[in-house]
Amino acid sequence: VIQYIEQTDPDILALEEINQQWMKKLSEVLKRFPYRKSVIREDNFGIGFFSKLAPEKMAVPYYGFMQVPSVLANFLLKDQPLDILFTHPVPPASEHYFEGRNIQLTQIASQRSQLSDNLVVIGDLNTTSWSYHFKKFLTVMRLRDSRKGFGLQPTWPSMWPFLSITIDHCLV
Repeated sequence: VIQYIEQTDPDILALEEINQQWMKKLSEVLKRFPYRKSVIREDNFGIGFFSKLAPEKMAVPYYGFMQVPSVLANFLLKDQPLDILFTHPVPPASEHYFEGRNIQLTQIASQRSQLSDNLVVIGDLNTTSWSYHFKKFLTVMRLRDSRKGFGLQPTWPSMWPFLSITIDHCLV
C-alpha cells in the first residue's frame, strides 16, 4: 500500500478498514496529505480521507442504524462545488445487516438535495451492480457507475478472481 501511494502520488486518498496498526505503518506516507478526516476502528469500519487539496469542509456523518462512519468532503475547484462522499455500509451477511446496508443507502439518498450536483460517491458499498437497492440508489442520487463501459471489474474477494464480484464503487 505504501509503495502504491508513493508511485501513484494521488491528490486524494480514501482508505477503508483502517485501524491503529494501519495508521502507524502509513504515518510517514500520510504526511503528504495535510487535510484529513478519519475514524480509526479496530473492526472493519475504520475510514480515512486524506487530501492534498484544501476542502471547504470535511465531516463524519453516520447514516442508518448501524452507526458506521462515512466522510463527506466539500471542495470548491475552479469556482465549482464538488462533494465527495466516502462510505462503507455493512455487508449483507445477515438479515439485520442486509437491512442496515439498505437503510444506510436510503438515508444517504434522502439527503441528495443537500449535496452538490458535482458529486462523487466512493467506497465498498457491499452491493453488486445488479442489486435492486444499488440501482435505486444510482437513480435517486442521479449518479453513474464509473465502471460502465469497462466490463465487470470484480473487486471481492481478491484471492479468487474467477469467483469475484464487484462491491467497491466509484459513482459520479
